[in-house]
Amino acid sequence: MFENDKEYHEEKFVDLDLSNKSIENVKFEYCLFTCCKFDNTTFKKCKFVDCTFKSTLMNLTNFDGSSFTETEFNQCNMKGINWTKMSFPYIVLGSPIHFIDCDISYSSFYELNLSSITMINCKAHEADFRGANISNSDLSGTDFLNAQFNSTNLSRSDIRKSINYNIIPTANNIRKAKFSLPEVIGLLNFCEIEIDSE
Repeated sequence: MFENDKEYHEEKFVDLDLSNKSIENVKFEYCLFTCCKFDNTTFKKCKFVDCTFKSTLMNLTNFDGSSFTETEFNQCNMKGINWTKMSFPYIVLGSPIHFIDCDISYSSFYELNLSSITMINCKAHEADFRGANISNSDLSGTDFLNAQFNSTNLSRSDIRKSINYNIIPTANNIRKAKFSLPEVIGLLNFCEIEIDSE
């Protein structure tokens, strides 16, 4: 479907199945992908600018050397992606990617600078955020079951209504982050103390 070394502008792609395929050096600007299948697809050195993915399967998708600018993923199933293979700018102005109602479980964001990222009402089971900068981000309503946080910058982020997170305050930067009850009590788990609700 896509030709390598080509540019696509304001295109709409629906029900496109490119699972297990490889696409290289393609630029997408203002494109909409709806109900597509990109499981185990390789996008090598591609650029996505102001694109939107809706209800798309992207499990184990490889974005080797690719970059995103203001791209939104909405209701996408995208488990097991190693985001560290992407090309991220040294200076980040706003968030390059936005996740809304997505399943990003088993994905790695290890040591990435993703300040101001949007991750609303997502499923992030066993995702790796160690060493990542996700400050000033909206992480509200996300399920972080068994997700890894260590030396993670969560300062000024909105974590309200999120659940199942295991964040050790002394091992992460949570300065001025917003939490909600009762989940915030989990921040005290590492203290091995008993809390009386009465």
